[in-house]
Amino acid sequence: MGRPIESLEALAGDVSLRRYFRVRMEGSSRVVAAYPESLRTACERWLLTDRLLTAAGVRTPRVLATDCDAGFMLLEDLGSATLQDRANGDDPAFGRWLEAAVEACDRIRELDRDAV
Repeated sequence: MGRPIESLEALAGDVSLRRYFRVRMEGSSRVVAAYPESLRTACERWLLTDRLLTAAGVRTPRVLATDCDAGFMLLEDLGSATLQDRANGDDPAFGRWLEAAVEACDRIRELDRDAV
């Protein structure tokens, strides 16, 4: 990254042992996904999944760097607001976000099963 880290914040994870951290640097932030040794193959699978989803036009956090052997992936930080957060506020863009989510579901449903 070439810039000093200002802060490191643990983020809510998923149901696996993978962990996520937001790394803040001057003027930007990134997300680090940390894969324990028992999940290192999931790192490679995510890269394949990302390519498949991107080719289908489904927006995913951009992968900036990986070292799956060491168990790390550096991702674009899309922020902390979820669709649920937007639903609970007065965000005028909520309808557009919801439509985009439904469109993404449609694109995922159209993926070739053999490719998946």
